[in-house]
Amino acid sequence: MLSSSFFILFGLSFLLASFGFWQLGRTDIARAYVVPMLVAGTLILIHRARPVLSEPGTADELPGGLRH
Repeated sequence: MLSSSFFILFGLSFLLASFGFWQLGRTDIARAYVVPMLVAGTLILIHRARPVLSEPGTADELPGGLRH
């Protein structure tokens, strides 16, 4: 669970960095990082957030081990 939280924060930091390069980037190199960082941050969030939602013992499982 801790590693999932770390990767979710890491993905969000990529998205924030991309926003920062978009707003504050003055050179062409800085502006070239916007789209790759958006893609990387989104992929990290998608990859790491999905297993957290489907792990046993979360919202998919009712008390007593029953599933919906």
